[in-house]
Amino acid sequence: MGACPPLGALSVEIKIKYRKSIAIIECRYYIESGKYRHSIICFWGMFFRRTGVFFMKKKIVFRNYGYRECDSFARFLEKMAAKGWFFRGWRFGMIFEKEAPRKEIYDVEVFPEGDENDVKPEPNTKEYAQYCREAGWELIDSTRKLCVFRKIREDALPIVTERERYENIREAEWKAFRGRLAFTCLMAVSEWYVLFNIDFARNIFSDIWIAVFILWNLYFLKNAARCVSYLLWKTRTEKMLGQGKTPFYGSRVKEISPWKTIQKIISCVVFLGIIAIVLFLADSGTMQMYLVFIVGMILMMVLLPALRPSREWNMLLQVIFAFLIIFIGFSALMVNMAEDSPAAKENTQVIENTYGTGELELTDELEGIFGSARRYSVLLPDGYPRTDDPYDENEIICQVYQSSYQWILDRIYSLYTKEEGEIPPDAEAWEAIETEQNRNKNYTTVKYGDRLLYIIGKKNLDKEEILFIRQALGL
Repeated sequence: MGACPPLGALSVEIKIKYRKSIAIIECRYYIESGKYRHSIICFWGMFFRRTGVFFMKKKIVFRNYGYRECDSFARFLEKMAAKGWFFRGWRFGMIFEKEAPRKEIYDVEVFPEGDENDVKPEPNTKEYAQYCREAGWELIDSTRKLCVFRKIREDALPIVTERERYENIREAEWKAFRGRLAFTCLMAVSEWYVLFNIDFARNIFSDIWIAVFILWNLYFLKNAARCVSYLLWKTRTEKMLGQGKTPFYGSRVKEISPWKTIQKIISCVVFLGIIAIVLFLADSGTMQMYLVFIVGMILMMVLLPALRPSREWNMLLQVIFAFLIIFIGFSALMVNMAEDSPAAKENTQVIENTYGTGELELTDELEGIFGSARRYSVLLPDGYPRTDDPYDENEIICQVYQSSYQWILDRIYSLYTKEEGEIPPDAEAWEAIETEQNRNKNYTTVKYGDRLLYIIGKKNLDKEEILFIRQALGL
């Protein structure tokens, strides 16, 4: 607890408290007479279970309930009302206002004709609300397909039957994530295919690509686990209804179910992983593009709930936001590429050894936790000094892969030699474990213990040229 001297006509008092693993920071402002005027309170809890901001007689609670948590949501609102905080609707979070504590009964229902793009009651929702009002329930607010009602008559009738309620929740839950599940599944399969087939020899040595691969598969596993959870819930709930029991939608024990907590942890890991990747790319031209994407998505998630446009405008604004984010992001990337490469960087060295004089140019390099991949352009002694001929057969491409993981080199070797080949002439000069050349004799693969060499170019290399390459590349 601390205080500061008056700031003009105001003084400020800051209090920090800890209650059950929750940090509460309160900042109070006093006018000159010493009368309490205003306070802003922020509090944080483990795994985002309790997060919010207070503004005098209003506060925002950042909590998200799913369709299968309707009863937990209603119970939470009733507990808040008993403490004097009454739900007024959604903006950027849930808005509560302070009044005298009293008992309120809430009901949270899924409106089947709602839409995932709804951020406020649409005309058909208002029509539904009028029907519910006649049954004794007042609509407070709605978002997506969730509608929050307050009981206004003692003889209020149930809005829907238990079977109808279950069908509404089941259908809304399935539609809410089936598209995301299908998309993440497709992307995960394609990522695995790309990793072990297309350009495996490059991607496996890129820490950025590996990080994206892990994060994307983690996100897919989250959605797959949600699908399994949904199927188990569906089976259990249908069994209860068949026995004439009334299901409770949500967790009876905790306000936030353990599964919801796990989901949030995974989402946070994915988000922090993306931020880490962007920071890792801080020196590259792609950093600004990723930053634009992240900032744009955050702005869209903040502004749309705050503005609460109609369903049609919401969809249109999402398209416009997406277009602007992509346009600005790729524009930033192109500008950086133009600035970073006004001319090709000189990275060529003249190689002189006992087998002649040539040139070695490093054209690409990747190094990560699994090893390294380097691409060289080698000008053989017969072609030195360099001429203007772009098709000089004395210039070859050498790709050198180095890794302490034997399965990686074996995989690269199998990819490069999957077509039937033959042993090239003077193969013994390589002093390698395995050497193979394709039928057209323009690709040669040479495998050592912890390194692999892939040559693109001249049909047949003689012994002198092989020894020159080995010395130039340190093989």
